[in-house]
Amino acid sequence: MTNHQLPSTSLTNTFVIRATNVNGGTDNVLSNNTIYKNIPFAATADSLNMQMKFVQDRYGSESSWAVINEATSATVTSGGPYTNLASNGTLAHIDNFMISTNSCYKLKVMDAYGDGINNGYGVGYYELRSGTGLNSLLITSNGQYGSGETNLFTTKTAGTNTTVLATGINAQALNIRSVSVYPNPTSGLTNIAVDLSQNENISVSVMNSMGQLVYASKASNFAAGSNVISLDTQNWANGVYFVNVSTLNGATKTKLVVSNKVLELI
Repeated sequence: MTNHQLPSTSLTNTFVIRATNVNGGTDNVLSNNTIYKNIPFAATADSLNMQMKFVQDRYGSESSWAVINEATSATVTSGGPYTNLASNGTLAHIDNFMISTNSCYKLKVMDAYGDGINNGYGVGYYELRSGTGLNSLLITSNGQYGSGETNLFTTKTAGTNTTVLATGINAQALNIRSVSVYPNPTSGLTNIAVDLSQNENISVSVMNSMGQLVYASKASNFAAGSNVISLDTQNWANGVYFVNVSTLNGATKTKLVVSNKVLELI
């Protein structure tokens, strides 16, 4: 077996393996010669100061999470299971911790029952923050993750890609080639362009910088190729939002800036 070093230049998140020669001869079966694998991009922390805010639903005993160093498999910090509430509702848990420079991590969130923390028993969610004053929202979730999901983040130097992939624990490819939001910043109508590799059920949710859900759509089937979803943000407060485009296997997250004009009365 030969090990190959991938280049350190900018890459897409699709890794393609293609067989071009079989035992020195022609391959009569070409249908199984190419394999495509989507590799999640990691979010990049801009500080070593971190904060995990986990908002449980009624059944906190089902919920747990852990931040794990990818290189050493050591658990940096963790939370849960939590105490169940007496009735439907939510309760926030906050954990402040430090990470190391030039390291890769995964945030693993689990639900023992398999219904996440936003499924009729309280609108739970979680968010991971970094930076001075912990004002940089690194990863967030609307809590609808079934039995769990895993988010990647790093303290290495980042490229220009700002999309975070939140992949399920046993997730396969998302079937999403790309997501872009335009105009961005926006002062009214904005468009979400989604390029799919095959037909896929997708849903869209938007959260503000406080981790509050401001928009959510039901899952609908979209055709392979380019699709455009429009959002009217003219009544939204100015600020930073995070657009999540989700499939059954995970989600992409893209930053959206809303800058609506303010009319001054004279």
